[in-house]
Amino acid sequence: MVFLTVEKCSGSALDMDAPSPHSSYKTLKINTNLSGKMISSDHDVRSLSEDLKVNNKLTYLDVAGKNIGDSGAAHLSEALKVNGTLTTLTVVNNHIGYSGAVHLSEALKVNETLTTLNVGNNNIGDGGAVHLSEALKVNGTLTTLYVGNNCIGDSGAAHLSEALKVNGTLTTLSVAGNNIGDSGAAHLSEALKVNGTLTTLSVAENSIGDSGAAHLSKALTVNRTLACLDVCWNNIGGSEVAHLAEALQVNSGACHLIGPTLQHNVRSSYSRKVFIKNEGR
Repeated sequence: MVFLTVEKCSGSALDMDAPSPHSSYKTLKINTNLSGKMISSDHDVRSLSEDLKVNNKLTYLDVAGKNIGDSGAAHLSEALKVNGTLTTLTVVNNHIGYSGAVHLSEALKVNETLTTLNVGNNNIGDGGAVHLSEALKVNGTLTTLYVGNNCIGDSGAAHLSEALKVNGTLTTLSVAGNNIGDSGAAHLSEALKVNGTLTTLSVAENSIGDSGAAHLSKALTVNRTLACLDVCWNNIGGSEVAHLAEALQVNSGACHLIGPTLQHNVRSSYSRKVFIKNEGR
């Protein structure tokens, strides 16, 4: 497996030896493991993206925290449309907004190798979630999607839920740290009732209360594939924590429930150790 983590290490030997950002990134074409490369301009991202279009060995690319913005996301998206080897892309904390999410979504519709996409801690909003949802309806390879901390609310959750009803490959979805309330939790719950592939779902650090938890509980009694549900740092009361625990007992799978503690849910008074998992079967 070939990895490239792009880090800001200006002044390193690798930086000084490289005559230009473009020529330094060309080493991607000869399957060299690199670190210490610096992305400091839109030109650098464009150069990297051009190399990705012809590289046939790289499988993992992490450009987290490089401030690539929507423009950089657009360049990388064009590369994803033709690249046939990359399986993991991390673009966390890059000031990517709606426009960047649109470009990434269009790439997902045609890319056939990417299995993990992490766009956490950006600002794609509900609009970006809508486009990613449309991509999930047709994408057949992505198994892991992280869209935490992206200002996604109930509307975005509703669209993601519709995608989950028809998507047949996604196994892990994190929408943690967004603005999803009871309505969004209800939509996700309806999706869980029919989805047959998702094994891990994180709705931690949202605004889900008793009503949303009740919907999740009902979904757990029907769903037979979910193995881990993270509800940390919401606003679920003790009675609904109990209902979630009861739902796990009904569920025939071994589902881990993370989060029903006094510390993790403002209104809960139950002990986590009682509800960590259901061994079922």
